[in-house]
Amino acid sequence: MNLDADHALVLARDVRSAAAQYPSTPPEPPPRHTATDRLTDALGRARGRLRDRGRHLADRLDRIAHGAETYVADARDADDHTARGLENLA
Repeated sequence: MNLDADHALVLARDVRSAAAQYPSTPPEPPPRHTATDRLTDALGRARGRLRDRGRHLADRLDRIAHGAETYVADARDADDHTARGLENLA
């Protein structure tokens, strides 16, 4: 019976050592320390921010254009209504 327990302890130790060789999560990439790498990372972040701001501005311009079109359409309707009212008075 001791032989089975000893065998189980050896097997458990082998499993632990094998598991330690293969971590469950991939290792972190090494940090970038060179000036070129930091500059590349900063440019990538800036490019992403500009892209987000560009989308935001495009959305705002679209809303402004839609508002302007609505305003012009309403002004034309008001002009037509005023013109019809003046024709009726004449």
